[in-house]
Amino acid sequence: MDFVHEGKPAKNGFMKNPEYQLKQTRRMKALASIDRAIISAMDLDIFADVVFDQINQQLGAEICFLYLRDQVTSEFICRRSRGVSGLSGINRTMNTLELDSNKPDSSSKNMVVFNELKLTQARERLPYPYDEYNFYSAVQLSNANKVIGILEVCSKDPIIVDNEWKEYLSMIAGQATIGIEHLLLIDNINNLNNELIDAYESTLLSWAKALEYKDQETKGHSDRVTKMSLKLGKALGLTEEELVQLRRGAILHDIGKMCIPDKILLKKGPLTEDEWELMKRHPILAQEFLSDIQFIQPALNIPLFHHERWDGSGYPYGLKGKQIPLAVRIFMVVDVWDALSSTRSYREAWSFSQVEEYFQENSGKLFDPIVVLKFLELQHEHDRWGVSLGYNFVSNQENIPVSPS
Repeated sequence: MDFVHEGKPAKNGFMKNPEYQLKQTRRMKALASIDRAIISAMDLDIFADVVFDQINQQLGAEICFLYLRDQVTSEFICRRSRGVSGLSGINRTMNTLELDSNKPDSSSKNMVVFNELKLTQARERLPYPYDEYNFYSAVQLSNANKVIGILEVCSKDPIIVDNEWKEYLSMIAGQATIGIEHLLLIDNINNLNNELIDAYESTLLSWAKALEYKDQETKGHSDRVTKMSLKLGKALGLTEEELVQLRRGAILHDIGKMCIPDKILLKKGPLTEDEWELMKRHPILAQEFLSDIQFIQPALNIPLFHHERWDGSGYPYGLKGKQIPLAVRIFMVVDVWDALSSTRSYREAWSFSQVEEYFQENSGKLFDPIVVLKFLELQHEHDRWGVSLGYNFVSNQENIPVSPS
């Protein structure tokens, strides 16, 4: 495959031509638009489209392919294309008209141009869509002797290429390389961040399971109240971020009980006054246990405040009304519903109608009346929460006991 060599610079008289100067001005503005895209774009497809737009407007090529090197296989995979009917280009592997991609060490070895004559001579062995083109050029996207991709520029019409055309394509390729490396770096950071979040999430679930293993009466409780709280939170208009924090707080709502002695936590009968005072400290213990973990701070309200009550009769601080955050008020209703609907060591689960009556009586007293109203609406809409979530809280056939809040 022949590579195009640079010619001599244009003469000074031609450089002063007004039409030439206008074209140069347009091209500089085009490069400036790519610079702006480098700064602002957070998506590879959007950035590629900006590059393709300038190639079309300034170089007259209506068809473009952007290939990036796969870090695992080292193959060039097409990530974005323009002007190809019925072919997105995604997941295509470069296997034709390929550059000598391992030698980007000089300007004469990082670009190739096939004119109409060369393509016509080879047309019978060219695959679709290259067999339809009358112009083809490709340039490496490389930085510090490392090739990260290839930019193909094609047209169904012949294009007359001069030294200036090639230099401008090289400039676009250089800008594209900077932008793509920037976006790939952001992707890597986001991937690492997601992996860290996944690790934290797994830790939260492990803590919740550890508590369930310690107190068998809590088995399944954390999972149920988490799913129920999210459903109610969505119905009450919580944002996605608020729902994330609601989920984390629900998972960890009773984590403070890990610090309660087993002889109290696992006691079968009623607690003494002193034991009850110690048990009531578990929200404070949860805050102390989690206070140094920055990741969980936005969700700490639920472990700390889920025993507060609308009328101020709860603990540990006696918060009242809207002093209690909305996510906590949502969780309070779900937590108590699940507790009353589940069997404990010293009583049977309440019936559906008994629990519903309890909430109707205590709406505006112990619980936010708006939250209770929406919760009961959802109850009647789905007959019961268990139907919509795959659980049957009222008559649990597995007879898994769940301790109350």
